[in-house]
Amino acid sequence: MVNPHSATGGSDAGPAGAASATGHGEDIARTTLARQAVALLGGGHDPDEAAERAVSDLAASTGGTAGVIVVDPDGTAGTAHNAAAMGTSDARE
Repeated sequence: MVNPHSATGGSDAGPAGAASATGHGEDIARTTLARQAVALLGGGHDPDEAAERAVSDLAASTGGTAGVIVVDPDGTAGTAHNAAAMGTSDARE
């Protein structure tokens, strides 16, 4: 199933995993940040690598700030952000 909101960049999900982003909305939409993070998962990156690279690419191309949470099919989560006041967390059993 195609995510109808993936074009906005804020969230995306597919066989490789899922991602959700927040931050400067126009830059997230312009770079389709969450879609890029999921594509990186599909390309063999682990969730932390996918998150870091997606945020780094956004910053390099737009100068904007954002954060993203990325989860692979096994439930392994990764996060990254380039904003001074943006925290993330995940809960594990």
